[in-house]
Amino acid sequence: MQYTQIIGSKVFSIYECKNVGYVLGGTFNLKLNKLTNLIVADDDNETTYCLSIRNIYTINNNCVLIKNLTKLVVSDTESQPIINMDIVDITGKTDTVKDITIDENFNLTTIFGANLTFDPKDIVYTKNNILLVNTSSQKISHKNFRPRTKKLTTLITSPAQNVNILQDLTKPTPVRVNNLNTIMGKKLADNLYSRQNEILAYKNTIITQNTINIARQFNVLNNLLILAK
Repeated sequence: MQYTQIIGSKVFSIYECKNVGYVLGGTFNLKLNKLTNLIVADDDNETTYCLSIRNIYTINNNCVLIKNLTKLVVSDTESQPIINMDIVDITGKTDTVKDITIDENFNLTTIFGANLTFDPKDIVYTKNNILLVNTSSQKISHKNFRPRTKKLTTLITSPAQNVNILQDLTKPTPVRVNNLNTIMGKKLADNLYSRQNEILAYKNTIITQNTINIARQFNVLNNLLILAK
Protein backbone atom coordinates (compact mmCIF):
# COMPACT_ATOMS: atom_id res chain seq x y z
CA MET A 1 0.00 0.00 0.00
CA GLN A 2 1.07 3.56 -0.64
CA TYR A 3 0.81 5.78 2.45
CA THR A 4 -0.31 8.83 0.44
CA GLN A 5 -3.20 6.81 -1.00
CA ILE A 6 -4.39 5.85 2.50
CA ILE A 7 -4.54 9.52 3.53
CA GLY A 8 -8.00 10.89 2.76
CA SER A 9 -9.59 7.40 2.54
CA LYS A 10 -13.09 7.08 4.01
CA VAL A 11 -13.52 5.00 7.18
CA PHE A 12 -16.63 2.83 7.49
CA SER A 13 -18.04 1.01 10.52
CA ILE A 14 -19.49 -2.36 9.46
CA TYR A 15 -21.92 -2.89 12.36
CA GLU A 16 -23.41 0.59 12.22
CA CYS A 17 -23.12 0.67 8.40
CA LYS A 18 -21.84 4.20 8.69
CA ASN A 19 -19.16 6.49 7.28
CA VAL A 20 -17.39 7.65 10.45
CA GLY A 21 -14.82 9.98 8.87
CA TYR A 22 -11.68 9.93 6.81
CA VAL A 23 -7.98 9.19 7.39
CA LEU A 24 -6.16 12.38 8.30
CA GLY A 25 -2.76 10.72 8.73
CA GLY A 26 -0.94 8.17 10.87
CA THR A 27 1.54 7.65 13.68
CA PHE A 28 4.64 5.45 13.68
CA ASN A 29 6.83 3.73 16.25
CA LEU A 30 10.10 5.24 17.48
CA LYS A 31 12.19 3.32 14.94
CA LEU A 32 9.94 4.63 12.17
CA ASN A 33 9.57 1.16 10.67
CA LYS A 34 5.93 0.42 11.53
CA LEU A 35 2.59 2.21 11.25
CA THR A 36 0.93 2.08 14.68
CA ASN A 37 -2.28 4.13 14.39
CA LEU A 38 -4.46 5.95 11.91
CA ILE A 39 -5.79 9.38 12.82
CA VAL A 40 -9.44 9.64 11.74
CA ALA A 41 -11.25 12.97 11.41
CA ASP A 42 -15.02 13.30 11.71
CA ASP A 43 -15.88 16.78 10.43
CA ASP A 44 -19.60 16.37 11.17
CA ASN A 45 -18.95 16.02 14.91
CA GLU A 46 -15.68 17.99 14.83
CA THR A 47 -13.98 15.01 16.49
CA THR A 48 -10.63 13.33 15.94
CA TYR A 49 -10.19 9.62 16.63
CA CYS A 50 -7.18 7.38 17.07
CA LEU A 51 -7.59 4.00 15.38
CA SER A 52 -5.06 1.32 16.34
CA ILE A 53 -3.92 -0.84 13.44
CA ARG A 54 -4.99 -3.84 15.54
CA ASN A 55 -8.59 -2.67 15.20
CA ILE A 56 -8.57 -2.36 11.41
CA TYR A 57 -10.72 -5.03 9.81
CA THR A 58 -9.85 -4.28 6.18
CA ILE A 59 -7.72 -1.62 4.52
CA ASN A 60 -6.80 -0.81 0.94
CA ASN A 61 -6.14 2.24 -1.19
CA ASN A 62 -9.88 3.06 -1.32
CA CYS A 63 -11.23 2.75 2.22
CA VAL A 64 -10.75 1.48 5.76
CA LEU A 65 -13.23 -0.86 7.46
CA ILE A 66 -13.67 -1.35 11.22
CA LYS A 67 -16.03 -3.77 12.97
CA ASN A 68 -17.91 -1.18 15.04
CA LEU A 69 -17.62 2.27 16.58
CA THR A 70 -16.01 0.97 19.79
CA LYS A 71 -12.77 0.60 17.83
CA LEU A 72 -12.46 4.39 17.59
CA VAL A 73 -10.92 6.25 20.53
CA VAL A 74 -11.48 9.99 20.86
CA SER A 75 -8.03 11.56 20.97
CA ASP A 76 -6.17 14.79 20.28
CA THR A 77 -3.19 12.84 18.94
CA GLU A 78 -1.80 14.47 15.82
CA SER A 79 -0.51 12.57 12.81
CA GLN A 80 3.23 12.52 12.20
CA PRO A 81 4.06 14.70 9.16
CA ILE A 82 6.40 12.18 7.52
CA ILE A 83 5.47 13.24 3.98
CA ASN A 84 7.69 16.17 2.86
CA MET A 85 10.19 15.53 5.65
CA ASP A 86 13.74 16.52 4.71
CA ILE A 87 16.08 13.62 3.96
CA VAL A 88 19.76 14.11 4.77
CA ASP A 89 22.09 11.30 3.72
CA ILE A 90 25.41 10.77 5.49
CA THR A 91 26.95 10.76 2.00
CA GLY A 92 25.93 14.41 1.59
CA LYS A 93 22.83 13.93 -0.56
CA THR A 94 19.54 15.61 0.34
CA ASP A 95 15.96 14.91 -0.69
CA THR A 96 12.34 15.08 0.49
CA VAL A 97 10.03 12.21 1.47
CA LYS A 98 7.41 11.72 -1.25
CA ASP A 99 5.78 8.44 -0.27
CA ILE A 100 6.10 5.21 1.74
CA THR A 101 5.13 1.62 0.97
CA ILE A 102 3.55 -0.42 3.77
CA ASP A 103 3.07 -4.21 3.78
CA GLU A 104 0.04 -6.16 5.02
CA ASN A 105 1.45 -6.16 8.57
CA PHE A 106 1.79 -2.37 8.51
CA ASN A 107 5.58 -2.53 8.38
CA LEU A 108 7.27 0.23 6.39
CA THR A 109 9.13 -1.44 3.53
CA THR A 110 10.45 1.44 1.41
CA ILE A 111 10.73 5.21 1.77
CA PHE A 112 10.76 7.21 -1.45
CA GLY A 113 12.22 10.62 -2.14
CA ALA A 114 12.40 12.37 -5.50
CA ASN A 115 15.83 10.79 -6.08
CA LEU A 116 16.65 8.67 -3.02
CA THR A 117 15.02 5.34 -2.16
CA PHE A 118 15.92 3.53 1.05
CA ASP A 119 14.71 1.09 3.70
CA PRO A 120 13.71 2.04 7.27
CA LYS A 121 16.82 0.21 8.53
CA ASP A 122 18.90 2.90 6.80
CA ILE A 123 17.49 5.59 9.13
CA VAL A 124 20.18 6.79 11.55
CA TYR A 125 18.10 9.34 13.46
CA THR A 126 15.02 11.49 13.07
CA LYS A 127 14.24 14.82 14.73
CA ASN A 128 13.14 18.35 13.82
CA ASN A 129 11.30 17.10 10.71
CA ILE A 130 14.56 15.63 9.34
CA LEU A 131 15.37 12.03 8.42
CA LEU A 132 19.09 11.37 8.82
CA VAL A 133 19.88 8.28 6.74
CA ASN A 134 22.89 6.23 5.75
CA THR A 135 22.73 4.67 2.29
CA SER A 136 26.45 3.87 2.22
CA SER A 137 27.98 0.49 3.08
CA GLN A 138 29.66 1.99 6.16
CA LYS A 139 28.04 1.08 9.48
CA ILE A 140 27.16 4.26 11.35
CA SER A 141 25.00 4.96 14.39
CA HIS A 142 23.79 8.19 15.92
CA LYS A 143 26.19 7.88 18.88
CA ASN A 144 29.18 8.05 16.51
CA PHE A 145 28.55 11.80 16.32
CA ARG A 146 28.13 12.42 20.03
CA PRO A 147 30.40 15.26 21.24
CA ARG A 148 33.37 14.30 23.38
CA THR A 149 33.36 15.70 26.89
CA LYS A 150 36.51 17.05 28.52
CA LYS A 151 37.28 16.72 32.21
CA LEU A 152 37.41 20.18 33.80
CA THR A 153 39.38 21.11 36.90
CA THR A 154 37.04 21.96 39.75
CA LEU A 155 37.56 25.54 40.97
CA ILE A 156 36.67 26.65 44.49
CA THR A 157 34.58 29.79 44.28
CA SER A 158 32.72 31.87 46.79
CA PRO A 159 28.96 31.37 47.06
CA ALA A 160 26.97 33.28 44.49
CA GLN A 161 24.82 36.12 45.67
CA ASN A 162 21.11 36.08 44.96
CA VAL A 163 20.05 38.72 42.46
CA ASN A 164 16.42 39.76 42.11
CA ILE A 165 15.35 40.73 38.62
CA LEU A 166 12.23 42.80 38.32
CA GLN A 167 9.83 41.60 35.68
CA ASP A 168 9.10 44.15 32.98
CA LEU A 169 5.38 44.58 33.57
CA THR A 170 5.07 46.97 30.65
CA LYS A 171 6.13 44.34 28.12
CA PRO A 172 3.04 43.17 26.19
CA THR A 173 2.14 39.53 26.12
CA PRO A 174 2.42 38.16 22.57
CA VAL A 175 -0.89 37.07 21.09
CA ARG A 176 -1.13 34.33 18.48
CA VAL A 177 -3.79 34.98 15.89
CA ASN A 178 -5.46 31.97 14.33
CA ASN A 179 -5.94 32.92 10.69
CA LEU A 180 -7.50 29.55 9.87
CA ASN A 181 -10.87 30.44 11.41
CA THR A 182 -11.14 33.50 9.17
CA ILE A 183 -10.98 31.51 5.92
CA MET A 184 -13.77 29.04 6.73
CA GLY A 185 -16.56 29.42 4.18
CA LYS A 186 -14.42 31.33 1.67
CA LYS A 187 -13.71 30.08 -1.85
CA LEU A 188 -10.42 29.06 -3.42
CA ALA A 189 -9.16 31.57 -5.97
CA ASP A 190 -7.27 28.78 -7.73
CA ASN A 191 -6.53 25.07 -7.43
CA LEU A 192 -4.74 24.05 -4.23
CA TYR A 193 -1.75 21.88 -5.09
CA SER A 194 0.46 19.62 -2.98
CA ARG A 195 4.22 19.91 -3.21
CA GLN A 196 4.07 17.06 -5.70
CA ASN A 197 1.75 19.18 -7.92
CA GLU A 198 -1.25 17.02 -7.07
CA ILE A 199 -4.58 18.84 -6.86
CA LEU A 200 -5.83 18.78 -3.26
CA ALA A 201 -8.83 21.08 -3.82
CA TYR A 202 -10.25 22.69 -6.94
CA LYS A 203 -10.79 26.37 -7.75
CA ASN A 204 -14.03 27.88 -6.29
CA THR A 205 -14.23 25.08 -3.69
CA ILE A 206 -15.77 26.25 -0.40
CA ILE A 207 -13.12 26.01 2.32
CA THR A 208 -14.19 23.66 5.12
CA GLN A 209 -12.45 22.04 8.06
CA ASN A 210 -11.72 19.10 5.76
CA THR A 211 -9.90 21.43 3.34
CA ILE A 212 -7.81 22.83 6.21
CA ASN A 213 -7.00 19.34 7.52
CA ILE A 214 -5.79 18.18 4.11
CA ALA A 215 -3.71 21.34 3.64
CA ARG A 216 -2.16 20.82 7.08
CA GLN A 217 -1.34 17.18 6.30
CA PHE A 218 0.46 18.12 3.09
CA ASN A 219 2.18 21.18 4.62
CA VAL A 220 0.54 23.73 2.29
CA LEU A 221 -1.41 25.80 4.83
CA ASN A 222 0.32 28.99 3.68
CA ASN A 223 -0.83 28.35 0.12
CA LEU A 224 -4.39 27.80 1.37
CA LEU A 225 -4.35 31.12 3.24
CA ILE A 226 -3.14 32.93 0.10
CA LEU A 227 -5.82 31.33 -2.11
CA ALA A 228 -8.71 32.04 0.29
CA LYS A 229 -10.85 34.83 -1.22
